[in-house]
Amino acid sequence: MEPEKAEEEEELFDNIRESRQGAGEHNKTPGGYATAWLNADRGRILGPSRSQEVQQGDSVEVGIFGKYVDPKKVRLSPASFVRTGLDQKIIRTLGEYGQNLATAPNEIANANVIALVISEVQQKPAPEAYMGYALYDSDSVLYEQGKVVLSKEARNKHEELIQKLAVKKDGYIEAYLVNETDDNVWFDQFRILSTGPLIVQETHYDPWGVELSGLGYQYAGIKVNPYLYNEG
Repeated sequence: MEPEKAEEEEELFDNIRESRQGAGEHNKTPGGYATAWLNADRGRILGPSRSQEVQQGDSVEVGIFGKYVDPKKVRLSPASFVRTGLDQKIIRTLGEYGQNLATAPNEIANANVIALVISEVQQKPAPEAYMGYALYDSDSVLYEQGKVVLSKEARNKHEELIQKLAVKKDGYIEAYLVNETDDNVWFDQFRILSTGPLIVQETHYDPWGVELSGLGYQYAGIKVNPYLYNEG
């Protein structure tokens, strides 16, 4: 998150510049001094996000360190979240934020993330801070989504949020950071690690050496092996 790494990080993540803050005491990286600071009351609901291509069979790990400083105040109850109108305020803020990003290079990815967060707000009883993820197929159809919520373990110290995923379809993953609360939350070391499968091609044959169609497996992006059974 350090400014000297801004050019590199802004190529990999969206919303880095909008959430970056110098805060060495909340940084997790040795020698680092900047983090992603989010606070819904300050208009900082959506933090860094990333869209990344994945292939069927990939193993993906999404992770982040999160932290908040306990202000020793009364938390919003589920009823007051709706009664105070905070849910609608969050939705309006995200809508305005999306309009401002309408001409951004990753307009579609940003719109997807904002839509996911708004849907979350509309369905929950109380605000949360979390790391969210969504998997899409090659036709941009959402087929899996989820989140890892910051817990009390993040009170005054870093909590590591991790989600491991097995990719079922070719397509892409979107991962993003959100704070719907009016507490200060700091995130650092956001990462998406993708590993291909150990088996990249598998072919089945009958006793006479004829390939059994429909049973084979070919990892996307790998050239077809021309050296098959009995010299192909």
